[in-house]
Amino acid sequence: KSEETLKNIDNHKNAALHHELAAKFHLEAARHYESGNYSEAEQSAFIAQGHYTLAGQLQFETPASLFNW
Repeated sequence: KSEETLKNIDNHKNAALHHELAAKFHLEAARHYESGNYSEAEQSAFIAQGHYTLAGQLQFETPASLFNW
């Protein structure tokens, strides 16, 4: 496999990891909101948004031309 292909594979794996972490922190935020811990909920939501942003950047770095649309 070419170096570019290996980089794209790594980007997808890392994007998936950040999506998983975003989901974890969103669920944590929901639990904090349910408990009335709004400050902690906002912090968890902020961290979730950061992971979501990182995942999106990694996906953007993978060229769409690799997919046979």
